[in-house]
Amino acid sequence: MPKSTNLIVRLEPALKRRLENASKERGVPMTTIVETALTRELDRMASRPPSTDRVFQGVPAFFRANCLQVHRGGAAGYDTAGWHLALNVSSLIEHEGDDAVAKLKELEDLVRAGGVQEGMRRAEVEEITSSRWFPDEAAGQVLAWFEREFPRCIALVPARRRAQFVKGVYQLIADRGIWR
Repeated sequence: MPKSTNLIVRLEPALKRRLENASKERGVPMTTIVETALTRELDRMASRPPSTDRVFQGVPAFFRANCLQVHRGGAAGYDTAGWHLALNVSSLIEHEGDDAVAKLKELEDLVRAGGVQEGMRRAEVEEITSSRWFPDEAAGQVLAWFEREFPRCIALVPARRRAQFVKGVYQLIADRGIWR
């Protein structure tokens, strides 16, 4: 049956050369090689049902970029990464009806237990997070919540910088209020 649709694919030059070489060696058109590989991969994906794990499995690109910038010595710290992840937490968390609402409420309660309220000035948050007692138990529980819900994200934050991450979460609440 003749093909009736086109698919344009961008390839790295090295991959294109490999495809061309394989096509010449086997005497098979490049289209046939691509179709065979694509069909095999789609069959493999169909045989594995999507994960039903309720924990977000990925790392958002913005968070990875924030962490990479800090790692390379950028001006921002892990507090910026925490601020941005917290800003987007309601859209990233698995939405399973009331379960997502309960998770966000739990995080809200943990942040409030740390003494942070909506509308606080940055200086007030700085006072809480620069205390010799910080990170305290409440900050540890906020961090534990993120470790449970976004384990791969927290893995990008060095253990010694996780207090900075929580500081960013606290700062978001002061700046913007509780996420909705």
